[in-house]
Amino acid sequence: MFLAVHDGEVIGCAGLDRDPDQPARAEHGLTAVRRDWRRRGVAAFLKRHALHWAAVHGLTEVSTWTQRDNHAMRRLNETLGYTYGQQSITVTRSLPM
Repeated sequence: MFLAVHDGEVIGCAGLDRDPDQPARAEHGLTAVRRDWRRRGVAAFLKRHALHWAAVHGLTEVSTWTQRDNHAMRRLNETLGYTYGQQSITVTRSLPM
């Protein structure tokens, strides 16, 4: 997990989770930025930092995902060179049955 800190407060984070079956692969997990710090480049910095760390530490592939309507994160991922691969469909059901 990489953190962006300003004046002693965490304003953003981005994580990498290595694939235990393929050590050269990782998922670029949660990237989040505090609302009052959004649209200032914090997420881009964190994601670039995580990708740099991954490359320096021998990873050769990083994947990520985001919600369909998160246009800002999708645009950032595209800017960073991510390409679309598998897409998933989530189904839910209310409980109790």
